[in-house]
Amino acid sequence: MTHNVAPSGQTAPNRGNQHQLAPPLLKPATSPQSGDGPKDASKECNAFILDRPIVCSMKFKQCIVIREDLKLSPGKLAVQTAHAAIMAMERSDKNVVKNWKGEGQRKIVLKVPTLRDLFKVREDADQAGVPAAVVIDAGLTEIPSGTVTVLGLGPASEDLLDKVTGDLKLL
Repeated sequence: MTHNVAPSGQTAPNRGNQHQLAPPLLKPATSPQSGDGPKDASKECNAFILDRPIVCSMKFKQCIVIREDLKLSPGKLAVQTAHAAIMAMERSDKNVVKNWKGEGQRKIVLKVPTLRDLFKVREDADQAGVPAAVVIDAGLTEIPSGTVTVLGLGPASEDLLDKVTGDLKLL
C-alpha cells in the first residue's frame, strides 16, 4: 500500500486511483508575549492549520448521553454514539453547526442510569430549545429491536447545553 503525505507530514493510505491527503494537524499557537509557550486554552483555542492562524472561542459543543443500564460493548457504544452525533447535528441550526465545526466539533459523552433518566434529559432539552435525537437500535446485534440506546444533543451553545446536562456525569 502506498501513502500520500500531507503538508503537515501526516499520511493517509492511497487506495487505488484515489488521491487522498490526510487532514492537517492542528499546532498550538505560541503566546505573543513570550513566543515560547501555548496560550491559555481555557480562553481560546488558537491554533494553526497549514501555518495559517485560526481563532475560536469554544462557544459550542455537542453532548451525547448514553444509558448505563444497557451495558453495551465498546464497539456497539461507539456506533450508537456516532449515530447520535450525526442525527442531532442534522437537526441543528446550520449557522450553529458551521461555528461548531469551525471550533473543532467538540463533543462530550455523558451517562444516565436508566431510560427514564434519558427521556428526562430529552424533555429538558426540548424545553430549552436544544436540538435532540434519540437513537433506537435496529436489533441486528446485541440488543432487541426498538431499544433506545443514546441521546444526541446539539451542537448548541455551551451555556445552553450546560443548563440541560450540567448535573450529568462524564462517561
